[in-house]
Amino acid sequence: GSAKNPTMFMPGPPPGQPFEQPMMGQPGLYPPIQSQMMPVGGVYPSVPEPATQPSQQQAPIGGQDAPAPVAGERAAPTTETTMEDKAPPANIRTEDDKVQPTMFADENGNLKLVNMIVRCPCCTCVTVILICLVMTMLLFGVVISGLPFTEEENAYDVFDVRSKDYDSFRLAQELTTDALAEYQKALSGEPELQQQETIDIVYWIYEAETDGGMFTSKGLDDIQAAESIFLDHEDWRDYCVLEHFMENETLIPFNKTQCERPLTPMTIFFPDEFDEAVAESVMERLSNQETLKTYRGVAPCIEREVPVACENMELALSEGNFTQDEMEQLMMDIDTITDHWNGKGQKVSNPQKMAQFCAYMKQIETRANLVDFFFDKEFSVDNPVSMFTRSVLTFGGPREGYESSTEQEDEQGKEIKDFVLDYLFEDMDKVAKRSNSDETNTFYFMTQLIFDIFIGILIRDTTAAIMSILLVYFYLWYMLGSLFLASTGMLEIILSLPCAWFIFRGIFQIEYFAGLNALTIFIVAAIGADDIFVFWDAYKQSAHQGPKVTKNLATRMSWVW
Repeated sequence: GSAKNPTMFMPGPPPGQPFEQPMMGQPGLYPPIQSQMMPVGGVYPSVPEPATQPSQQQAPIGGQDAPAPVAGERAAPTTETTMEDKAPPANIRTEDDKVQPTMFADENGNLKLVNMIVRCPCCTCVTVILICLVMTMLLFGVVISGLPFTEEENAYDVFDVRSKDYDSFRLAQELTTDALAEYQKALSGEPELQQQETIDIVYWIYEAETDGGMFTSKGLDDIQAAESIFLDHEDWRDYCVLEHFMENETLIPFNKTQCERPLTPMTIFFPDEFDEAVAESVMERLSNQETLKTYRGVAPCIEREVPVACENMELALSEGNFTQDEMEQLMMDIDTITDHWNGKGQKVSNPQKMAQFCAYMKQIETRANLVDFFFDKEFSVDNPVSMFTRSVLTFGGPREGYESSTEQEDEQGKEIKDFVLDYLFEDMDKVAKRSNSDETNTFYFMTQLIFDIFIGILIRDTTAAIMSILLVYFYLWYMLGSLFLASTGMLEIILSLPCAWFIFRGIFQIEYFAGLNALTIFIVAAIGADDIFVFWDAYKQSAHQGPKVTKNLATRMSWVW
């Protein structure tokens, strides 16, 4: 600055001489002195060294002569400063710098809320915590009753026309199903036979981890291992759906009944007989598109004797230039394979060949129902590899001691659940672990186990959540160096969730609350801890903001806030 405008930092006039050099663009204006800094050029000439500390002088305004210094004293030097240096820092208010009070700040610019907290810190802390605790108790004691999470079927908009249509269909289906069951029971005049109806299922899903798909030798072994948990148990017959049939016009005795065959690909890949040569012959003939088209046209007649199809059979045969005997022979060859799909034999030596045969069966409408359930949508003749498959095992009712499968459904379901939890669940979990097989991922689903599995998952996740909260808590303690601040901060972080929930549910009457919402505790813990660190760092910085900020705790905390 002095290089550009040296006149701003010239020394004052010699003692007794009037000031004539214009300063700052105004004649006779002597710049104010605010410090004891020496002028550019060193000491004033012909002035002896002072015996005492010089006093700070203020030059006159308006061109008047500056007062002469007392004999023996040294003339006051000017200050090496600009106009900007004269202004106090923007965040510091002077004694006369009053502001208009507002709803949130007083005349000194301090926040009224901060003033109240500073005046009554203990009362404020206790009051806030008590309010949070009361809201939490009201939430779980009064507002919420039963399971707090909303069921998935209630997640849609109830006012949407699609929601109304779906509800109408669901309610009508339930009513007609129950009414039909009662009607059939009254029509027959006979009670339901023991374990005649399906009252629950175990649904297994298998995913291949290799490009060979599920239907390899190892993949079939993995499927068999999962299903054998149930099928090989000594008490399985007491829980499965039983096949009741007539023999010589008489219902067979109960002790001779057998479990219904499960819906599983094992019936295909474990046949009691498999003629690979016949399978090759069938696939060779069906690979001809004319043969395939003709057979698809006549199959409803020769297999199911559908009248409309039989009326058009001659036309279908003539278009493909085939005879009825040729089509019937093809049908019998197919039956030679499919009639032995009962799961009672050994695993086929060539699973890929059987999978390829199934791909051809999928092209024929009258045979597709035999294979469709077990293969994924990408499975075809050109791609006879299925990366997914599934199986279903059924539990039967009514249980012993009940007359109907709908009688005390909860009690009958509990008997099944207890059986699974006591004897099978541990093995099911073992099979479902990814480490169980290098080629197959196995998953299961069972209605009776939903709640127990959910609680198990919830306990594991809650344990992980508690560990996360403790980690944040100890890190707060370490960074703040205060057990009290860390404890109070973590308590407020945890209580913020039920308080928000209370306002959400109790005041605004919004009942929908998905289970996923509970995971916000992790977000709140992270943001809350970060806010504490920011506030704490701001408080430490406030100690270096000058006397106006550090004047008292109220001004300091207002600056921090």
